[in-house]
Amino acid sequence: MSKAARNELIDLFFRFQQIVQSLKTLPSLQDLTPEHEALLNLVGAYWHAGDTLSVRQAMRSEHLGSPATIHKRLQYLRNLGLIDLQTSEQDSRKRMIVPTAEAISFFSGQAKAIKSVAKQTA
Repeated sequence: MSKAARNELIDLFFRFQQIVQSLKTLPSLQDLTPEHEALLNLVGAYWHAGDTLSVRQAMRSEHLGSPATIHKRLQYLRNLGLIDLQTSEQDSRKRMIVPTAEAISFFSGQAKAIKSVAKQTA
């Protein structure tokens, strides 16, 4: 890879990062840490696949922290208005985590950032 091509890719990466960071200036996203964002992205991945993530499943995600830490992060995301907890239709003891419209807007904004940077490479 030529130096010019490599520099162009690096430039695109930092433009993408700048766009994503500007998304995080929205009031509910200002205090979103990388750990909270990883958990939100997990919830979003399940939602995007047409499924929902249960609280119990989230608690078993060791790469996101201990169950107590994950529970605190879920509460934090809920307080920010990014997730809701719903009772499962199949089992009333089971709580399902769903992204709110604000979280979906955040995902959409990130997708637009990717699309914008991708257009610049074409």
